[in-house]
Amino acid sequence: MHVGPGVTIEPMQRSDIAGALAIQAASYPATLQEDAAAFSSRIDLPNSYCVIARSGEELLAYLLAHGWTGNSPPPLGAQIAQPAEIDTLYLHDLAVAPAGRGSDLGRKLVEHALALAAQDGLHRAELIAVFDAWRYWETLDFSLTAATPAIAAKLAGYGPDARWMTREFQADTNAGP
Repeated sequence: MHVGPGVTIEPMQRSDIAGALAIQAASYPATLQEDAAAFSSRIDLPNSYCVIARSGEELLAYLLAHGWTGNSPPPLGAQIAQPAEIDTLYLHDLAVAPAGRGSDLGRKLVEHALALAAQDGLHRAELIAVFDAWRYWETLDFSLTAATPAIAAKLAGYGPDARWMTREFQADTNAGP
């Protein structure tokens, strides 16, 4: 899918992981960085909505997103397997390389994943926002949501400023894959 001059959105492949890890290293402190195995486990899920934005061979941004059981975010760094029940789109990680910042790629990746998930019958999304990123996620119609004790325990692994956020969504014919 073309989203700008020379920029495409594509499904994330294992061959994209090295580039995604480089973007992650430029975007997050070491305490929030995950390894290739954690990335691979999300790409390999049957309900993977992991996508990238690229210009030629240059990876500009990535989104790790997958079908999941609502109100049960996986721990940071976990290698995950397909849950028994999938009723939610879980947005695990979004990062944009310095070369892609200011180009609205984050929003475009999220809209693309939401459209794919809606086609599969999902209509709720959840995420953990780190630092002050909750302000960004609010611009994408996510809302701060009260965390259950179980979710609050997982939020602690993401740092003291981590926030639980949710969004209901429907199929958007303008954002389609």
